[in-house]
Amino acid sequence: MISNVVYDLDVEYTVVPKTDYFSFFNPFTICIYDDVHYMIDGTTVNLSDLFIVNDDNIQLWEIDNEKMNYIFSISGFNIWYINRIDANTIGLKISEGLGLNKTGSYMFRSKSNSSYGNYLEKFTVSTFNSVLSLSAPAPMSIFFVRKNDFALRYSEIISKIFETAYEMNKSFYVDSGIGFLTPVYVQAQIDAFSSLYNNQQYMFGAFNMPFMTKPTQPPPITLPNVMNMFVTAGYSVISSRIAETKAANAYLTGDTNTISAGNTIISVFPASCLYYLYLLNMYDSDDVYIPVINKILMNISSGVDYMYKYDQITKDWNRNYKINPMYFSDSTMTLRFFENLTPYVSTSYSPLKEEHWARFAIDLARYVSFIFKYLIGIRSDNEKEIENMIEFVTDEIYKNVLDKAKLKKESLVMKYEVDNKKGKVYFDFYLRLPPTIKEIYLITVAVPNKN
Repeated sequence: MISNVVYDLDVEYTVVPKTDYFSFFNPFTICIYDDVHYMIDGTTVNLSDLFIVNDDNIQLWEIDNEKMNYIFSISGFNIWYINRIDANTIGLKISEGLGLNKTGSYMFRSKSNSSYGNYLEKFTVSTFNSVLSLSAPAPMSIFFVRKNDFALRYSEIISKIFETAYEMNKSFYVDSGIGFLTPVYVQAQIDAFSSLYNNQQYMFGAFNMPFMTKPTQPPPITLPNVMNMFVTAGYSVISSRIAETKAANAYLTGDTNTISAGNTIISVFPASCLYYLYLLNMYDSDDVYIPVINKILMNISSGVDYMYKYDQITKDWNRNYKINPMYFSDSTMTLRFFENLTPYVSTSYSPLKEEHWARFAIDLARYVSFIFKYLIGIRSDNEKEIENMIEFVTDEIYKNVLDKAKLKKESLVMKYEVDNKKGKVYFDFYLRLPPTIKEIYLITVAVPNKN
């Protein structure tokens, strides 16, 4: 692995943001940026100038007043939240803020100006590249965190970001690889996320193991017994088109003021990002809740960090530790996920054995919570109104969620009971799911009686 990682910023690329299939599918990620980067010719650029609070950068990142871009502080550290921004806009804002040309291709290397060690220096460029890749096909909400601040308060910062994202109705977190070289960052993400779940604050999250996690040894983290996580392993090594072009031109022209052919690696792209990008296409289709097992995630032109194999060792490791590694198919030169099991495992009851049903449960819970607001104010003495409202709610849930899961409208059962003494109407909701579950009790909603 080459330590002198190069990053492509191609601001000529034009993004046409896709419309998310579900309006309530609101993804977000965390981007760790370095204090100092420098251009391929050695020119120093201070990315902190773009994100540390001052009047100039507030104006720079102001995209739309309705987009809720803002800064919040944790222990005196500033974290910049930018709502639903696409990769091309990020590139344009950075080139504008750094005084670069408005168009063209740029290359950056990470260069630390602190005493926190080279290992932090290596992952910032990689995570920055992952974030741009995530926001290329569709806008992504991003929390930008300064590397040095993150190193000092990573657990507190991660918890605050997740809590803030939940309050902002974010539904899907994707790990950009911030645990690339150290498991403590992975553990902090998973602990904070499972805490949300235990507090009945539901989101779905894709997390990635540290670099070179092997199925021949226990994972360096502890996974909780919750169903809203898809934990992946493996990184694909991405080469730089710009770097390769520069190297080729240098060879042809004899120009030495370019990058050498050996420094063409720009990123190690985590499987969690590949999983999200695959799902994004599914959420833009009618096949939202099909399994991801054995589906092509990526065609390999560069390499992978650890060669996971479709063998019994990896299979046992997957089941014992609830990790979903992507494996390399040497026959097709592709990356695929090995198994479809979710981290939710119980000896007594395992209703959501597969990843796609776990996603479905989270999406359903979030949408049901939204649609149930229509029940507020319903009169308990008007049974026709109650029945009409039940029919409306059922139609909406079927149209927006159940139909995408290939479930029949009859799968959702809704009952109600009037309690005149307490002045409330109780609505009970049940969902029948295949293949082994008869039905799941979802929720009871108590609506005050107007009488």
